[in-house]
Amino acid sequence: MAKKNTLRNKNYIPNEDILIGIVSSEPSYKVCYLISKIINKNFIINTHYKKEPLVKLNLEKPTLEKSVLTEAFRWTSEQKKKTIFIIPNKQEIEIKDEGTTTPALYNDLDPLVKKIIFLPAWKHVDYIMRFDGFEHDEIFEMADKIKKAKKFQLIIVDQTPLVENAVTLYFFD
Repeated sequence: MAKKNTLRNKNYIPNEDILIGIVSSEPSYKVCYLISKIINKNFIINTHYKKEPLVKLNLEKPTLEKSVLTEAFRWTSEQKKKTIFIIPNKQEIEIKDEGTTTPALYNDLDPLVKKIIFLPAWKHVDYIMRFDGFEHDEIFEMADKIKKAKKFQLIIVDQTPLVENAVTLYFFD
């Protein structure tokens, strides 16, 4: 039997999470469609919406909340307790301050759009795959399938401790 080549790097750490980085000029919905076909999983869009209260020093003005909307794609197996996220590394997020006193204020608010990169260390990577509940061999097998499909410009496999600021990807749940 031939020895199977894996994509492990020389700094491989057992029991640490693995990320797959994808470089592609395709839009996010098309990347998810291609990956769905390659690894035979159906991803759904998962817009992550977070509301955070803003601290106001002047109590005469209404209390404001800040809303942040980000995009990710998710596949989940409830029975096996496994999840795969495909997160666009470069996103334009809308931040909208919402007044809690009058509904008329909602229409007057212009959202603030900011361009962010979740992993600045991987700024050249367009999409990141994060896994929950998978064995390392399963992830390496998926990475190998994606790489062999030759649909993307570059596939990078690394572990979270070796990627600076990888903890930001756990914002998606």
